[in-house]
Amino acid sequence: MHFLKALRVFFLAFWVVGLAACGQSAQSVSEGRTSELVQTLVQTDAIQEIQRSPKPGTIVHLKGKVGSRVPLLEGMVYELKDATGTIWVLTKGQVPDQGDEVVIRGRLQYLKYQGIQSKEQGTAYIEQQEQIQHTPALKS
Repeated sequence: MHFLKALRVFFLAFWVVGLAACGQSAQSVSEGRTSELVQTLVQTDAIQEIQRSPKPGTIVHLKGKVGSRVPLLEGMVYELKDATGTIWVLTKGQVPDQGDEVVIRGRLQYLKYQGIQSKEQGTAYIEQQEQIQHTPALKS
């Protein structure tokens, strides 16, 4: 029984050291390789899926190209496009340029409003919490 406890402690220590080593090696990876590493570590959500059944407050990870940008008093919104659709992203941080590709983490929000003929309507948007990856658009 004492042997099993020692074995568990050994594997736990091995796991923790392995995670720490991965963190250090990720910092020393070149920029091109960092992009590949981020893509394998972050599972992104399809915009169409989160719009189909929006659950306000849910944390999502999105990857896409930046479209239109609109300044606001307390930040900016930009359109994020992936292969499945588009969604607006509200940010108070650094705003990517149009055409840039980003991977972000954000909180799904839902804005309700009165539409035509007093029908209640709404739209989903993302409140950006972190920009995980940023790849500038190729300039010609």
